[in-house]
Amino acid sequence: MFDCQNLTFSKELSQERIARAQQIFGMDVIQRIVGFALYLLGVNRNIISEVTQMPPGSVRSVLRVLLRDGLSAFEDRRQRTSSFLPPPEPTPPKISLREEKQWLMIDFGIPGRILNIPAKNRLQVRTILLSMLSSGLLSRKEVAAPLGFTTVHAWSLAQKLYHDDVLAFVDKRQGQQLDYRVSAEVKAELIQQFVVDVVTEGQTSGTRLSKHLQQRCNVVLPDRTVRYHVAKLGLSSIRHSLPQLLKTLKKTPATD
Repeated sequence: MFDCQNLTFSKELSQERIARAQQIFGMDVIQRIVGFALYLLGVNRNIISEVTQMPPGSVRSVLRVLLRDGLSAFEDRRQRTSSFLPPPEPTPPKISLREEKQWLMIDFGIPGRILNIPAKNRLQVRTILLSMLSSGLLSRKEVAAPLGFTTVHAWSLAQKLYHDDVLAFVDKRQGQQLDYRVSAEVKAELIQQFVVDVVTEGQTSGTRLSKHLQQRCNVVLPDRTVRYHVAKLGLSSIRHSLPQLLKTLKKTPATD
């Protein structure tokens, strides 16, 4: 509680200080400040009207607005901005998507900041859009439309990308595409075993080759890997012709 009953007021200091403050705030603001201070100290509204030289109705109106709206009510409401309140947070630029010819364009709302992605690069498009969805830069609806997904599926894929990385989108049905795990020596043993199986048994398969390689050479290759390399080395095309060729060579007499 402020007790101002025993305070000494200087008329000269008051006039000097009000004149100085008037240059900064303006007289209207000073009237509101003084009136509100007197109101808080328990002064009658009619006396506040006399001291501030504001009409009684204006005093009541100013006090009501101050108690409702706070600090900004001290200012002239016709001003576009407030010098009392901190400036509002700037609105972040709106990110938008659009497709033009063979491009998917991500406009970041800043001049010269547009990301162009070839529309044919579906994996690249999917990865970037779903990453932006996970980061909250784009909505589910904005991402789902260019990808041709439902919003639920788009969000599910965004979560899958977050947990499993880009490899989550690679089509695993294509099988083994790289042969860096199979050395030249192992390939040679595979070819040799293929020939042996075809000659001795008349046929072979990925399962049989895998089994025989493990028994003979202690080489462990999955059935799928064996089939992939048999096809890549072109051995499948000689599966039926090889036995016939060997028979022909046996019948042909050796020449000097």
